[in-house]
Amino acid sequence: MIETLANTGLRISEMLGILYKNVSANGKVRIRVIGKGSKEREVMIPLDLYNRINEHFHGEKYLFENKQGGKYNRNSITERIKKWTGKAIDRKVSAHCFRHSFATYLLNERKYNLKTVSLMLGHSSVKITADIYQSVILNANDWEGGFLEL
Repeated sequence: MIETLANTGLRISEMLGILYKNVSANGKVRIRVIGKGSKEREVMIPLDLYNRINEHFHGEKYLFENKQGGKYNRNSITERIKKWTGKAIDRKVSAHCFRHSFATYLLNERKYNLKTVSLMLGHSSVKITADIYQSVILNANDWEGGFLEL
């Protein structure tokens, strides 16, 4: 789940709501996501990640399906992610932090423009993306290495 969040920038509710019927795995894995305001967009994940998800979750309806065949609870997974990251890196990280990290990576490392990142995140306008990420957009002269604090 963490790897999916980190690779897509999805909101946790978007990730947990992925239906198998919205997944196309023909070499590249494309996923149609229903986001806030019932807006649709497409994200992609690596094939090896998709295969590992299928091995672990064995879903029939949802990509991430619990043992009862239903959707995982958003709050439960959020707390699990905080617990897992706390153990792994001695810092509790929220699920939403992976969304911010994804956007920051696209803007700073991949040099994507705001409009592209806005579309990838499913924001209703570029202004929303700009308001959130303007402070983390760095030019090459400002970068001194290390991690960005979000």
